[in-house]
Amino acid sequence: MARDQGILIGLDKNTGELKTIDRVVSGKACNCVCPECRSQLVARKGRQKAHHYAHASLPDNLRNCQETALHLSAKIIAAHVVQFLSLPGRSFGVKSTSKIITPSGDRSCRYRTVTIEAEEPERLSGRVEPLVPEISPYRPDARVDTTSGSFYVEIRVTHPVPPEKQQAMDRANIPVVELDFSKVSRAGLTIEEMEVLVASAAPRSWLSFGCDELSIPAVSKLNAEVEAEDSRLHQLMMEQLRVDLRPALAEQVRIKSLHLKLGDHAIPVSGFLSLSNIQFKSGFTLADLPGVPNALVVSVDESWLVNRLFAWHQSEKGRPLTVISLSALGSHLATVYSSETDFLKRLLCHMHKNDLNIPAPILRAEVINRKFPMELETPITKEFLFNMGDRVYASSSISGYAAHALVKYRFYDVAIGFEDGNRRAVVSEDIAKQLSHKRPNGGIRETLIHNIQMGQPCLVRFVPSIDEKLKGDLFDWLVVYRGEIFLNVPDLGRERVYCNRGDFWKKGGLLIYPDPMRRGDFHLEASRDFLGKL
Repeated sequence: MARDQGILIGLDKNTGELKTIDRVVSGKACNCVCPECRSQLVARKGRQKAHHYAHASLPDNLRNCQETALHLSAKIIAAHVVQFLSLPGRSFGVKSTSKIITPSGDRSCRYRTVTIEAEEPERLSGRVEPLVPEISPYRPDARVDTTSGSFYVEIRVTHPVPPEKQQAMDRANIPVVELDFSKVSRAGLTIEEMEVLVASAAPRSWLSFGCDELSIPAVSKLNAEVEAEDSRLHQLMMEQLRVDLRPALAEQVRIKSLHLKLGDHAIPVSGFLSLSNIQFKSGFTLADLPGVPNALVVSVDESWLVNRLFAWHQSEKGRPLTVISLSALGSHLATVYSSETDFLKRLLCHMHKNDLNIPAPILRAEVINRKFPMELETPITKEFLFNMGDRVYASSSISGYAAHALVKYRFYDVAIGFEDGNRRAVVSEDIAKQLSHKRPNGGIRETLIHNIQMGQPCLVRFVPSIDEKLKGDLFDWLVVYRGEIFLNVPDLGRERVYCNRGDFWKKGGLLIYPDPMRRGDFHLEASRDFLGKL
């Protein structure tokens, strides 16, 4: 039989006031009813057992009555009885509002974790189920004002805080600590034992940290540290830039690369550049370049310092900057950095003549595609190159890698260089589409090559599917290499795709043919050799 013990709170039958067991007389004269089922309670205040309420007649669901009474007891004791309230430690993150220039040249905030150790402040006052406008219509179980500030308390007996209430507390960011009574026995508890549980013994954790007020001084401290560090790095940068380099400078320097400081794109080049009007002004070494006066000359080649210089100059001066960075004092080898694309293009043409005197047509070119490099087989005529004007760059003095970089970083739409004695032409995806804007009138092979290179998908699938990973549309796996079509199968590599059944019977691999039911779609058929690889 269930033991009718552990109820320490009764409800006055006349006034509805909550009364603890120590505030009433024994027996039915206590004049109290159960807060849950509203049936008559009897105050048991003998000498042998702990004082408690019991039902005059046992209810159908005694457990609910005990749980409700336990919940009410804990709320009242937290708000009005305990002398001290133990609070667990908590950690929260803060973000600086001040920003520091990072080694990459970006401006970034700093983050820090602030930890508040566990404490046991003295309770000053409290209230049961206070109105908190920030989370209305929800109410916390209690509010406790302590020497460390005000906190809200939630009592968990059977169920956790509902998600909607938890979300409201998170949005308001109020400090809420949960006391867990879910494993506390409902029977035989005394008021003294409940006080100990509420004060410190019951497990507790934070539902919401409520650290807005605490974060203000933490953010201020972090801002001061960020500003001090940024100032220190700025002074270090200026010390390294304020050097008189006139004795070390020659009238010509050899450029090893050009850097566009709008994303730090580097164009590898090799050539000589003339300097003029070299002077030492306001603590800096300056020189004129072709088309750009007063370029800054420095003797540092550290990326973090150059990145910081451009970021600082952009925010403070708001105009383009050009820097000549010597590899070492006395060295004639230098790197040019600039935030002006047009200047770098002029400088490139000054160092290496933009010469279209190249045999035409260009029969093969590499297309800079967003997904992967591909080949363009449409011939590029000399007339087309001339009509493009300053959007094309061609020189026998630059490498194929430099030509690739010029197009990749959008200096030009077409770039032609030489690599190992061979011409390398590179075009942008937009130009590739202009050159092949018409769908070919040829057969299956020409149509597929056009679709693959121009990114115009068509449905390609095995019928029937021969392997789990080869189900569905396989168009994205088709590639064109040296004028032939391949299926780039993961873990197997490239497999030749034939458009002629006779070649397929002789050489194996894969056969592609039009879907007889759906115009514009294709089927793939596998040879025995290919099936064996799977």
